[in-house]
Amino acid sequence: MHWGVYLLAAAGVFASCISFYLYKKINKFKILAIFIASLLFILIVAGMIVSPIIGEGMGAVIISQITRWAQIFSIAFVLSSLLLFLKNMKPVYGQFTGSYIVFPFIIVLSYGLVYNSTVLQNFLINIYEAAITIVGLLIFISYSYNEHRYFIIFAGTVFFLLSFIINMLLPSYAILEHVLLAVGIVTVLSGFLLVNDYLQQTAGETL
Repeated sequence: MHWGVYLLAAAGVFASCISFYLYKKINKFKILAIFIASLLFILIVAGMIVSPIIGEGMGAVIISQITRWAQIFSIAFVLSSLLLFLKNMKPVYGQFTGSYIVFPFIIVLSYGLVYNSTVLQNFLINIYEAAITIVGLLIFISYSYNEHRYFIIFAGTVFFLLSFIINMLLPSYAILEHVLLAVGIVTVLSGFLLVNDYLQQTAGETL
């Protein structure tokens, strides 16, 4: 177990604290979704830490299943949040708010359909992670075009993209992948906090 995993744990705790603080201030589902995803991320990292200790056997199988389902639900919550950011960027879609919240959870259903195939599970997770990374990049570069303070959030999504590329192309560099992912998490959540404070001070608005 290398120190990058503990860095991920610290990033997850940071994300959950900041997202909970923001949710208490602005009470929007897109922030609540990030908070829930952060808690699930902590669960995933906890599984990464505990698995080598447990070793093989039924305990390892249970931990693996818990972390996989936590991963897929975390992806669904993040995508739901991103789609709500998209809705705010394009008010014409405002009438479909419920769809933005519910639609991403079709991901969970599709994952359940390949429950017995590890190869297909991994393939779907990789596709979903790539999708939310690209969607995040497109959304926040658009936000940055109108308000440059969103650029810090966009920069965080770039770290996510780099982490994903390392995971796909250079799996032996896991520590670099984890460092980039942790930096991305801290950067994005710090960006949310800074942008929300700026919007409240200047326009009386929130994220």
